Amino acid sequence: MPAIHPQTRSLPTNVRARERGAWAAALGALAGLIVLHAFATGAAAAAGPVTADFKFDPSEPAAGQKVTFTSTSWSDGATIVRADWDLNQDGVVDVSGSPLAFTFSTPGNYRVTLLAHDSMGRTASTTRVVTVLAAAPAPPEPLPPPPPPELAPPLPPEPEPPFVPPAGELPPPPPPEPPAAATGASLLPATPAAISPFPIVRISGRYSARGVVLGIFTVSAGVGVWITVRCTGRGCPYGSRGPFRVGSPTAGSGGRARLVRIGGFRGRLLRPGVRIQVSIEHPLLIGKSTSFTIRRGQRPSRADRCVDLTGRIHECE
Repeated sequence: MPAIHPQTRSLPTNVRARERGAWAAALGALAGLIVLHAFATGAAAAAGPVTADFKFDPSEPAAGQKVTFTSTSWSDGATIVRADWDLNQDGVVDVSGSPLAFTFSTPGNYRVTLLAHDSMGRTASTTRVVTVLAAAPAPPEPLPPPPPPELAPPLPPEPEPPFVPPAGELPPPPPPEPPAAATGASLLPATPAAISPFPIVRISGRYSARGVVLGIFTVSAGVGVWITVRCTGRGCPYGSRGPFRVGSPTAGSGGRARLVRIGGFRGRLLRPGVRIQVSIEHPLLIGKSTSFTIRRGQRPSRADRCVDLTGRIHECE
């Protein structure tokens, strides 16, 4: 048999060129898709998570003190664009921005939440507890310096009561004038005699800048006289007492004088400015008036005078 040889035909040159162009175009499009996919995948892998964080100053604020909150949030592959704050733990944004100044009015523990946003639209939040202390009390105003202590001058010796001679040495009273009943003249002697023995008023105690505390307050006077005690100023036990009559003498008084203790003053603080006056009077004789004035940081001042039959006080002659 004769051999059969397949017939071989070659493509025209222009057909092979068009096929090669189509393949090249298809390969180029596929390469572009691969590049875009790789770029998108790499960009997504480069963008990391958002981390929210903040700080505040001072770290232990007091009630009424301004607290500054500053966001320290960051985002890998993007930037933080907004910071929202919840300052009263109610889950609602109260204010936005960073840094932020805020004041807590009362002490306590406050949960503060920060919500951070980045430029790719992602968010992250964090919460921290802020302990607010009680406000420190205002310092007291300084006290004024105490006044310098008063320096009392040296105390003078207590004046002695005026000397009165014994009754036997007094000059005899002048003879009374004959009564003049027809003219209505006074029956009193022209120059009355003094009470005999002449009364002696004595006080004793201790004194200070606050005043005087009496321990002894006595009157030595003859029988039949009338004693009146008056007191004015702070610390007086009463304003006036008397007149009361001195009765019969006690044993050992010589039969004529009696020691009378004035009541109400023993142990009582008499303030500076208090004035005590003791009047010893007789309806027919010259009497005596003794007054004491209480002074600050000094012995009381004393004044002894006479009292005439009308009650007028004058210097003794």
